[in-house]
Amino acid sequence: GTPHSGRAATSTSGPAGAAVGEAATGEAVGAGVAEGEGVAGAGVGAGVGGGVVTRACAERDGGWAVEGEDPQPATARHAAMATRGARRMTTIVASLRKRPPHAAVEPASHRAAVAGRGGDMLAPSAAGSPEGRGMGVFGKLHAKMRGELSDEPLQAYRRAGAAVDALVADVEQRRVDATLAGRSGWTADRSAQVEALCAWCAFVLQQLGDSTLDAHEARHPGGFVSTQTSEQVMAYYRGVQDWVRRGHEAESSPDYRLDVRLPVDVPGPAGAWRERPPAHLEGMRRAGETIGVRAEAAARELLEHTDPAEHPGATETLQGLLARARASARVVEETWSAEPPERLRADLERELLAALTAYHHVGQLAALPELIAAQQTARGGR
Repeated sequence: GTPHSGRAATSTSGPAGAAVGEAATGEAVGAGVAEGEGVAGAGVGAGVGGGVVTRACAERDGGWAVEGEDPQPATARHAAMATRGARRMTTIVASLRKRPPHAAVEPASHRAAVAGRGGDMLAPSAAGSPEGRGMGVFGKLHAKMRGELSDEPLQAYRRAGAAVDALVADVEQRRVDATLAGRSGWTADRSAQVEALCAWCAFVLQQLGDSTLDAHEARHPGGFVSTQTSEQVMAYYRGVQDWVRRGHEAESSPDYRLDVRLPVDVPGPAGAWRERPPAHLEGMRRAGETIGVRAEAAARELLEHTDPAEHPGATETLQGLLARARASARVVEETWSAEPPERLRADLERELLAALTAYHHVGQLAALPELIAAQQTARGGR
């Protein structure tokens, strides 16, 4: 169903994989059509009109509302959750349908912000396309003799990024709803703030994993990666689903508390990086461009609603992190080399990690502003 469907849609699996929503009470009509590669008839729908209940929210006193009975009005919270669930499913199905087998999905809703900075850095890299991935028998044998691994497990994690897209879309919709209700990042529901932080952390890790795979594929097409590259990308992807899970738990529980210490840092190099593949640096650089644009936009939006008298030091804290990130990013831009010597490579790695970490912290503080005061207290105690 669409995000404004009148009632829950019933799904039927068929050759075409289509689901049609049923008519609802009043004037709202819901129609849901789901189609996609690998998805057999997924149907979604949500009730948002007065007196309309979805099947997920119609349980009352241990029983289900059935046809012929007067439906009970859903609570506002259940209706909102059903709407977000429908929107999330729609986003996942759309992402799976549009996503090529080896290409990362970037939320289209964020392209306008990037275009304003002079480029579409959120566009999937051409290196992620399946073209050129074919490798003959001898090529595969050669790769295995070199100790390389198939990248298919990593590509599966890349495709699972559709769940991140759905969570980001859900957070964006809650932010719009809060803005229309006259609330800012400081006054939004805490569960919405925590969900936004979880979506941000999942997005950052997914970007790092996808960008590193793209950079490797551009240099070494064929579908095999070295052990070090596999470990590095897996270190990024491993935390994505944990953050997605935390985001969903925060959405459903107003009193949810995170089980990690905040703000979290960007994962550093996995293993010893004995060979130090250039693709790792290139992946960090590509991801840093996208993450930086998003962090700058999030900080700018929060600062527009920040009263210095009410939140003393908040502006200085965010601006200080942004200045640190920009300085490191500028060093990388001015000294970048696709094949850097060892000394330069170590400097580039250090500056990239500094820029990524600062931008990562900015995004977390913008999502959950209470972290700003916590950071100020921690600095004052040193």
